[in-house]
Amino acid sequence: MKLATQTIPTTPSLERLFHPRSIAVVGGKSALEAIEQCQKLGFSGDIWPIHPSHATMAGLTCYPDVASLPGAPDACFIAVPAVATIEVVAELAKKRAGGVICYASGFSEIGPLGQERQEQLIKAANGMPLLGPNCYGMVNYLDGFALWPDQHGGQRVSEGVAIITQSGNIGLNLTMQTRGLPLAYMITVGNKAGVDFPEMIEALLEDPKITAIGMHIEGLTDVSAFSKAALKALKKGIPLVALKSGSSSKGAQITMSHTSSLSGSDQLYDALFERFGIGRVHNPSSLIETLKFLHVSARRGPLTSASITSASCSGGEASLVADLAQRHGLDMPDLPAVIEQELIDILGGKVNVANPLDYHTYIWGDIDASTAAFTGLLKTNFAVHLLVLDYPRLDRCKADSWETTLSAYIQAAKNTGQMACIVSSMPEGLPEVLTSRLMQEGLAPMMGIEECIEAIACAVKISQARLRIEQIQTLNPIIVRSDASETSI
Repeated sequence: MKLATQTIPTTPSLERLFHPRSIAVVGGKSALEAIEQCQKLGFSGDIWPIHPSHATMAGLTCYPDVASLPGAPDACFIAVPAVATIEVVAELAKKRAGGVICYASGFSEIGPLGQERQEQLIKAANGMPLLGPNCYGMVNYLDGFALWPDQHGGQRVSEGVAIITQSGNIGLNLTMQTRGLPLAYMITVGNKAGVDFPEMIEALLEDPKITAIGMHIEGLTDVSAFSKAALKALKKGIPLVALKSGSSSKGAQITMSHTSSLSGSDQLYDALFERFGIGRVHNPSSLIETLKFLHVSARRGPLTSASITSASCSGGEASLVADLAQRHGLDMPDLPAVIEQELIDILGGKVNVANPLDYHTYIWGDIDASTAAFTGLLKTNFAVHLLVLDYPRLDRCKADSWETTLSAYIQAAKNTGQMACIVSSMPEGLPEVLTSRLMQEGLAPMMGIEECIEAIACAVKISQARLRIEQIQTLNPIIVRSDASETSI
């Protein structure tokens, strides 16, 4: 199966849409929700509600139509039915608005009639940046605005990751995460009638507060443009991570009916992601954990190797880490002799000192011994260091001795300046209050041992791709053959 290719109208700068000083909101209940969400986030610009029969919305004066607005809005959220959406978009284009988000469904995802409407919508926009239709919109947690028809779980941040998704509900769910991921943007694109992944990526690359970009992709429209944007991200050192759906026959059918996206050959997507150093994950949890790891490691530059250490007070956990590291292509080298002896002196003769390290519980609760042992382990200067640690339930248990272990590892990371992670075997093992603290300390709070290992493996692949940028630019097209077709990129 070949990836879809079609000509998309040239899209002007997304600066006004992404960083508006004035917002117009068109519609009823959903429009009101968008206004209230902007107010909750502390948007400091102008908000202009448009409704033909309301005098006010959310305490703001309503305008009866686009023509009566006091100026050309930078960004617009349109929450009216499909046919009316086309009319409003045309009026906003004449007004020279900075961009629109079209919430309504009933376009190409419903078949020929909807496809005709979508073509009319594109014509009405006349080159004005357009998100959607059939999309939830966008939340910018940096500038504090939400062109979004629902609640969301994020909060203002000073820097963080951006996520672009074709699914509004997946986007909504991702904003509700309690794993410590600093979310800077949540952007949904729906049917991608106007602005698509490549334009989004390139616009986000211009924001110095973005540390990584995650994508939920149902299908790509313009592989060439996407490749150019991915190469630009690689050059700039902003990692891309993709959650690609529609790899199964059933998934591809659902994708086609959801946003009219042709999912394409999964083999082709693997080749595309591999070439341009895009980390691929297969579920939302892994997307969150990988982006979190990349955010924490962003200021350190690319990983120099695939070597890791692991410490835990359980042999079972040590074995799990070793097995998963091997499965995902990470190295767990033997400890240097001088480090090994240092740890033997601290931990005692009953502990088998190795990597991964099962340090037992002989020093459990001893802050000085724990700090010394962890500092010794991190002095190996491997690429990434893990401490497997699940906190007890804070509503039922005391965690004093766990706090000692956590504080010791934080101090060891400070002593050595190494990239360090606290890894819980289950999400419940790291309460949100701890994830926030660890992020402030510069340690990655990782939830799930396999998710953590997978995140590191993605980071290694991205780092390796950055080292071969010149080669990537001169490679021949990728040829993917099957019994039915031949496709190249």
